[in-house]
Amino acid sequence: MRTIIVIYQFRQRSNPQVCSLWLLTLAGLAGLVQLLVVAAGSGNVLGLFRLLRLAQTIPMVIITGLSGSVLFLSITPATSLKTSILINRLISWFGSLRWVSWIFFAIFWLLFPALFFSPVVGSLRHIIPSIWIFTILWLSCTFFLSLAWPKLRFSDRLLLVLLSFGCFYQIAAYLLKINNNPFSATWSEGSQLYLASTFFSKSLYGVLVPLPVLHPSYELLMSIPFLIHGLPIWVHRLWIDLLWLGFSLGTGLALVGHFPGQGLLRKTLFVGWVFLFVLQISVFFHLLLCVILVLVGFTSKNRGSVWGSYWQPRSGLGSAGSIGSLCQAFWEPLSTFWKPHWVIRVGAIL
Repeated sequence: MRTIIVIYQFRQRSNPQVCSLWLLTLAGLAGLVQLLVVAAGSGNVLGLFRLLRLAQTIPMVIITGLSGSVLFLSITPATSLKTSILINRLISWFGSLRWVSWIFFAIFWLLFPALFFSPVVGSLRHIIPSIWIFTILWLSCTFFLSLAWPKLRFSDRLLLVLLSFGCFYQIAAYLLKINNNPFSATWSEGSQLYLASTFFSKSLYGVLVPLPVLHPSYELLMSIPFLIHGLPIWVHRLWIDLLWLGFSLGTGLALVGHFPGQGLLRKTLFVGWVFLFVLQISVFFHLLLCVILVLVGFTSKNRGSVWGSYWQPRSGLGSAGSIGSLCQAFWEPLSTFWKPHWVIRVGAIL
């Protein structure tokens, strides 16, 4: 009997509702810390200004207290059963109307770009921190997705919503900065576009200009829009952003092909994670092209054919090495890519 009670209490502490309450409470505590740090470092140590800052934390204290209280009731043996009954009644009501769950899921998902790409979150940062707003939208979408798509596991729902938010935010952050303003939009944009234009200097400037020597393949990929004369600058900016996004996505698609045993959902989650990871660490897209060629060259689909087992891996390595040799003329690590022991190691790993 004692074993059954222990198992029941463990399941109560590890079910999706309790996990969601834990995340919400931790996000509230993190938001309180954020507000207190802002209040402590934004004015005098004492005085009316500091008191106003501290008073602005009261709504967050109430919200965190409520979520912590519900969490306490959910994990306490004396009240967990009643709390679970109330939560299950709410879940069963929404679960009986699956289309309503999809509508609420879409509403909360669309609230993410509506809030985070508008001045709303910035204006509320002194009262309700952005981390708590993000957690509320994340858990709300996960909740309604679990009702609309009950076959998914709780961890898969959390990751799916989280990665969809992250991928959308990254894509929107790149595309929303595109404009036709002639002044530089990013760091060193003017010099990058000029170096890219040197590949067509004869038709653009009437004279031959020396080609770039630092990373020729980087500027060569950016120079493709110069094939059409008279394009506005926003087209070049759009092309550069598509290179960043496209090669990051291509790296995930090329890498996920080496895990054939996984389902479509797991592959989608993995591709989304690689997409965000590569963009976060800012790997240049011309280097990602080398990675994609190597990953595509070593596949398990054509092992039985002469092309797949012999020529395809060597073609991938040769193409990646040719492009890598143009990445930076004086970058010693890339020149070692041609050494035979590196080729053997890459082939053994993949």
